[in-house]
Amino acid sequence: MHNEPTVWGMAKSPEGVAANIRAEIARYGVTQRSLADQLGMPPSTLSKKLSGSTQLLAVDVERIAEVLGIAVSSLYGERAPAVA
Repeated sequence: MHNEPTVWGMAKSPEGVAANIRAEIARYGVTQRSLADQLGMPPSTLSKKLSGSTQLLAVDVERIAEVLGIAVSSLYGERAPAVA
């Protein structure tokens, strides 16, 4: 049976990644409903993924980053090195 990779094992916990996603949603002034629509999922599903009720998969994080137009690594809490 093939399972989707989860965010476990990444630099941040799934809760930390979800918190980063919620922060980016707020920063960009996007509603969870509009993000869910752009992702093609019911708003309740996105809400459950971001609250930890349903497993947040790596593919979800990748799709969210793509829709928001940001680097996936930023959702995992990794920062780009400063340019001198």
